[in-house]
Amino acid sequence: MASFDQRALDPTQLILSSKQLTPMPSASAAKTSAVPQSFRQTDLRPWLVLVAGLLFALERLLARRREAQTLPSAL
Repeated sequence: MASFDQRALDPTQLILSSKQLTPMPSASAAKTSAVPQSFRQTDLRPWLVLVAGLLFALERLLARRREAQTLPSAL
């Protein structure tokens, strides 16, 4: 895959500026490290389990309905 990778970095991305080398004051560091509400990570596993359970229940309901329709005609 490395032979097909055509991405390239801009040389300015590789050079650290003097602003990036100096430590930030604690007050501004607290402001920049605060994560905005729109970027909070939410655990979606409970919702995924709920959706999977509902899909399984729906599939079983449809399968039972199909079995009920075919039983009288099979006899």
